[in-house]
Amino acid sequence: MNTKRTLRRIVGAGCTVRASWAAAPLAVMREAMQAVLDGAPAPGIEEVRAAVAAAYTRRGVTAAPDDVRWGIDATRLIAAASADTIVALMDPGGLETLAVHIGDGRGAEWDQGFYRGIEYLSSFDELGYRIPLPMHEPKLAQIAAAQGVTGVAMTAREMLQWIRYAQQTGMTIIHDATAGDFVTTAPATLLAVEGAASCVLETVSLAPCGLPGAVYSVIPAAWQADVDKVRDVPLAEALGRYLVEPELSPVLAAGVVARYSARGEAEWTERRQALGAVMARVRELLDTFGSEYWGGAEIPVIWTDKRSAAAVAAAYPAAVLHDGADFGPAGAGCVRVDLSGAVRSAKGEE
Repeated sequence: MNTKRTLRRIVGAGCTVRASWAAAPLAVMREAMQAVLDGAPAPGIEEVRAAVAAAYTRRGVTAAPDDVRWGIDATRLIAAASADTIVALMDPGGLETLAVHIGDGRGAEWDQGFYRGIEYLSSFDELGYRIPLPMHEPKLAQIAAAQGVTGVAMTAREMLQWIRYAQQTGMTIIHDATAGDFVTTAPATLLAVEGAASCVLETVSLAPCGLPGAVYSVIPAAWQADVDKVRDVPLAEALGRYLVEPELSPVLAAGVVARYSARGEAEWTERRQALGAVMARVRELLDTFGSEYWGGAEIPVIWTDKRSAAAVAAAYPAAVLHDGADFGPAGAGCVRVDLSGAVRSAKGEE
């Protein structure tokens, strides 16, 4: 499959490909948002930032409310970099950012099957869809340790390897931690790895909790203070001066604060455990068929062939299927099966 042709189709359709999630909001989030709709006072941006910072603290990360930027995702972070910055993107999983990058005229020169200025971190099935380290020392890399696209998660050792590589090369990692809270066998956030604060910017979407419009970034003070990073990648000043946070919806604000409340954390743990049981049964089903598959160990997403994906969908009507090729050339031939909606409540009802 041709990356250029895929991008033409995506851009021509006026849309981008993102890893969708079928999950419904947690009960505590629904109640908080409904209360605001009924006239209850909504939390402000400072309360939202404080709730996110407190959640990072519980995950072993020192984060201040001022480090949290509402409404800023990876595409906006990369767009703030200078046009000649070499960027490494995951394949599959990076087409959305690549489409924005090309649309902005960055790295748009097509040269022998690749776009200049872009390093493709192609994971392919032969690698078990594990992300390889860059080969050309890019200044920016967009990755996800817990991949919401493929359902494959890095080990703690692999996460440490990425941090050491970034420290040695002066690279800044733009890390998508959206699926991190599904994982219990490794840190939920790359910022929990020693040394990460000086080389990692993290983005999170609450789509797995049923709030796809709730997106934020955590930009550590240690990274902003790193003179070498500012000199090599003129991004810190741009983030401070040009990236304006969009207006915060009162309803979304209530949902975010509720998600990171004590009850929200408890409900999330129940949902994660219930989804874990679902994924265990799905893997047993695929093993029975003798199917090859990737992911699905903790993240409720699994990649397999079309016939096997259809069998999973028949057993779990809530499953949502996507053509793997839509997420990048490395996904060709596979189907992404999203089972995040297989549990409809915090009590684990299927």
